[in-house]
Amino acid sequence: DPQDVASTMYAYASFGVRPNEEVLEGLVRRALEHLGEDSLVVVCLGHKTLMHRFLIFLDAQHGEEHGCVSALRERLGDGGREAMARGSVTVSKLQSDVAEAVRALG
Repeated sequence: DPQDVASTMYAYASFGVRPNEEVLEGLVRRALEHLGEDSLVVVCLGHKTLMHRFLIFLDAQHGEEHGCVSALRERLGDGGREAMARGSVTVSKLQSDVAEAVRALG
């Protein structure tokens, strides 16, 4: 489900935690499936926005870019930036509370 993939990516970015390589590959693989030309699933602006925010987070980590991330960046293209410009994603109070609790745990 694109919502699950996008939300998971957003959660990692919100918590400031880079997923390990196995999780990163799995998330990106699923995102690419949903963004694929053969996919019957339409990825909405909100999902593209969350995926783009995850890519921004990974950029800020200054780590070596994994090949799968490059593939996601290429497939998403300008769609993520356009989605952020056209839409908005709001964070619920519950999401904020969970993020704060995780940060407090260290």
